[in-house]
Amino acid sequence: HIELFSDAPRAEAVVSSKEWKDKGFTLIDGSDSDGALDPAKIPPFFLNLYRHASDNKELKDDELTVKKLENAVDSIGNYDRVKGMVVKHRSEWWTPDSKVMMERFKSIFNEITGLSPLINHEVERVEKLGWMDKLSKVHIAGPKLWHFYPLALNVTSTRSGHKLIWMKRVIQLYGEQIGEAFRDKVISVGNELGIDPNYIMACMALETVTRFDPSITNPHSSATGLIQFMRNTAPDLGTTVEKLAKMSHVEQMEYVKKYFEYMAKIFGVPTHTWSLEDVYFSIFTPKLLQMENDAILYSYPETKYIVNAVHDVNKDGHITKAEIAHNIRVYYKEGKKYEG
Repeated sequence: HIELFSDAPRAEAVVSSKEWKDKGFTLIDGSDSDGALDPAKIPPFFLNLYRHASDNKELKDDELTVKKLENAVDSIGNYDRVKGMVVKHRSEWWTPDSKVMMERFKSIFNEITGLSPLINHEVERVEKLGWMDKLSKVHIAGPKLWHFYPLALNVTSTRSGHKLIWMKRVIQLYGEQIGEAFRDKVISVGNELGIDPNYIMACMALETVTRFDPSITNPHSSATGLIQFMRNTAPDLGTTVEKLAKMSHVEQMEYVKKYFEYMAKIFGVPTHTWSLEDVYFSIFTPKLLQMENDAILYSYPETKYIVNAVHDVNKDGHITKAEIAHNIRVYYKEGKKYEG
């Protein structure tokens, strides 16, 4: 996350402006809170935080628990709301002045150990964590600060008109009208999932051998479309490979999004944490998300090895996770030549 110190009135005017709201940002003012979450009496700030993060707007003040708040903030389903939250609160780098926080701190340590000297030592150490207010020669606006996620800023910058790798290739094949609509949809899907849309483009380039054809099929299997949907997976997304093959680029991208969401839920790895390699692993075979880097996936003469022999980079008769990662990086790098 990013913490921005500013006591200028314009800071609040900017983050609460219509332009920022239209980009998905929401201002949550916690300036009246010292940041301490007292489980016995949860402050209004945290209730406000919960109502912004969760789709449960009817929760009464006395029904909120620490666990409910944690679940709301950590939930993959609430990610789009959470990533755009801009929270004004007191910095933890200012000398703590919350009695509730310190009493809670002591309580936690008492549960761990009964050694009073150790507890007192830790309390003293935490109290000394604050340092910014002690800088006499440097003016730092505070203790209030604006807290937001850099990913949210990245998402707002990837709007219509943003360049994508491989896009010149798509426009060359299908024309500008289809290409531009496809670009907007890929960016939109990337924004919703917190995935760099260029990662998605690289994966579709590899899966379709740079043809970006939503009806393309693998001659050795039922794999169909932009990310080679399998026949046994399509029903979990509410469709079939036959229907997918008849879709436009834009229509099929909606199922690309559903697929990524489905895999994130199954394997418990949120899409906004996915690297380029992770995005491709989820397509090639999702179990790679949980395998070691040097793990062997297929070996000769297995059928799956023969079908995917292109991934055996060193031609040793084995396909490893590292080799698959290498190949998607090649397509990502190559795609920059066709950025548009």
